[in-house]
Amino acid sequence: MGVDVCKAKLAIGDVELQIPLRREIYAAISENPNKLSQLNFGLVCLLKEMFPPKVRNTLLTLQVGDAELDFEMDSGLATAIAETYRTDNSIEENYQKEFEDLLRQSIPSHKRPPSSRQYSYMYQIADTLNIEIPEKALRDTDFCSEFIDENVDEFKVVQARHHALVREANRVARWAVAFHMAEKGIELKEIAKYLSVVKEETVQKYLMNFDSWLNEFATMNSEKQKALYHLINFVLEHEHPLVGRLELRVQV
Repeated sequence: MGVDVCKAKLAIGDVELQIPLRREIYAAISENPNKLSQLNFGLVCLLKEMFPPKVRNTLLTLQVGDAELDFEMDSGLATAIAETYRTDNSIEENYQKEFEDLLRQSIPSHKRPPSSRQYSYMYQIADTLNIEIPEKALRDTDFCSEFIDENVDEFKVVQARHHALVREANRVARWAVAFHMAEKGIELKEIAKYLSVVKEETVQKYLMNFDSWLNEFATMNSEKQKALYHLINFVLEHEHPLVGRLELRVQV
């Protein structure tokens, strides 16, 4: 699911710093331009986190749609920011959410969109459950909380199920590697060394476990088979590329 992004502008002399904002935050601030002045101190504090301050002051301008805020900050800090972003005017990703949450504070509470944390969690739920997020939940904190409350239990169940599949896929991938190497006539001690296990008996257990798992796999429903098939091969391709893909008969 895509996220609509607008950009606030922070003018420092002849340099204009772009600050990505969610569309809902941008629109709400634009509708309440007089509230932006509340951010003066907080904005300076956030910028000081990015660069060490010096002395003297200079004037900066923050613009969000029709809302505009002029404020002073240490000239050394302003110069450092301007020099840093002269050729690349996009702020670092780890500061984007901090800017967004700070700007969000200027929006009246009854019009305030969800925080970046709420927003991320809402999208995580929607992506996991493959459901749409209502437009009102993107714009309003209360509706966002309502959406989360309505879906969080199912989300946790599905997420736990997925985590269990990932754990199983990682185990089976190791067993499959042992099986693949044994099929090629590689000695158990060499397989143990490759898999970073101490005892050859552990490799033997891997081989027995893999054989048992193949029988179990044949009885699984097609949805679980497909999920495990893709997860196991993902692990093999990224962690054991020399082994190749594990070919399994998956039910249609």
